[in-house]
Amino acid sequence: GHNGLRLKASVTINRYYLKDRPFWQVLGTLLHELLHAWQEAHGKPGHHNYHNKQFREKAAAVGLLVDTSGHTQYLPDSPFSRLLAERGVAC
Repeated sequence: GHNGLRLKASVTINRYYLKDRPFWQVLGTLLHELLHAWQEAHGKPGHHNYHNKQFREKAAAVGLLVDTSGHTQYLPDSPFSRLLAERGVAC
């Protein structure tokens, strides 16, 4: 849908919730939110943008384990973890 400024297809992250996290987790949060944008454009978002089966399957394919509440864990051998290693981002 649209955000509070009536902009469509935007990702907003509150830096307050990220200020004490390591950089790799900030990137993981950004990936999580980008998956929501992907689903909005190409899939079928859950009610109120919840983490439905399609979202969780797409997230797992890139290396995030997301439960129905949105809590995210990271797979150690995944496209996401390999990208971090290739770019020198320590986990």
